[in-house]
Amino acid sequence: MILYVGDKVMMRKQHPCGNDIWKITYVGADIKMRCEKCGRIVMLDRPTFDKRMQKLVECAMPEGGANDDLIGKEVP
Repeated sequence: MILYVGDKVMMRKQHPCGNDIWKITYVGADIKMRCEKCGRIVMLDRPTFDKRMQKLVECAMPEGGANDDLIGKEVP
């Protein structure tokens, strides 16, 4: 899956603050993301992130981006 800075994703487990929506702040070999509720920053390696991500909530790319068909759908 192609990710962009600014994408919002839902993770499989909730953060201790009660939120499960995260905003992507860095994309590379690792994924850096910030909790939308409390602002906590977490960095995960790509395989761990792919395993824990449930679905793409909002895509930061303009219309016609690579992930438009995946918004709101669960990732296998």
